[in-house]
Amino acid sequence: MIKREASETLKRLSEQFPVVAITGPRKSGKTTLALPVELE
Repeated sequence: MIKREASETLKRLSEQFPVVAITGPRKSGKTTLALPVELE
């Protein structure tokens, strides 16, 4: 899987906050970005 720059930021924020919203247009990779963080 391609490592995305936002993944480190998402991991850090998910450790600090119980809910993190990922917004963006359709087919921009929101789910692809969130799944690895959710599985950890």
